[in-house]
Formats: sequence, C-alpha cells, structure tokens
Amino acid sequence: MMLYKSLVLQVIDYADIVKMTSNLNNFGKVQKLQNFACRIVLEAERRTINKDMNAQLHLMELTAQRKYHFDIQVFKCMNNMAPDYICNPFEEIYLRHSWAGATLAVAMIML
Repeated sequence: MMLYKSLVLQVIDYADIVKMTSNLNNFGKVQKLQNFACRIVLEAERRTINKDMNAQLHLMELTAQRKYHFDIQVFKCMNNMAPDYICNPFEEIYLRHSWAGATLAVAMIML
C-alpha cells in the first residue's frame, strides 16, 4: 500500500488535475490505472468490484477525488492562499477592433 501511495497515487493526482477539463475518455484511462493498481496491491481477481477495492484501501473514487481537489483550489483562491496566476487565469494580451468598430479585449487563459 505504501508503494501505491508513494508512486501510483501521485501520478493519478497529477493526471486528475491536468485532465480536470478533459473529456471523459481520458478520465476513464486514469480510472483504469487506479483499478489496475488496486488489483495489484490487493492481489485481487479481475472480476473484483472496484468499489470494494477502494473501500478496502481507504481510497476515494476518482470523481470524488476530482471534486475534492477542485474544492481545495477554490478555497485557497477565496482565502488568498494561492498564487494570482491560479486565482486569476485570464490575462489580457491585446486589444482588437471589430468590423463594427467595437474594441474587443482578447484574453488568453493561463492554466
């Protein structure tokens, strides 16, 4: 279990944060990685139910873990505990003029 938490869980946490806005296909790949690692740690058969393995190892499901990470980040931003580039991901880079003569501020998302 220590090996799982020190090696695999760090990769899963990083992938969870990076893929937070990604599609469900990529999210499924991360879930499969966690299920595979749980089976190795528990020496479980392939037909073992994922929820049972997570409960036995005291792990959150990836959907709950993703929400937990997001909630922590929101808390840090609301209490000025995170850097500005995380709390304010928009940075104005230049002004553009439309055909109608309006000025548009084009922003780049910094993630």
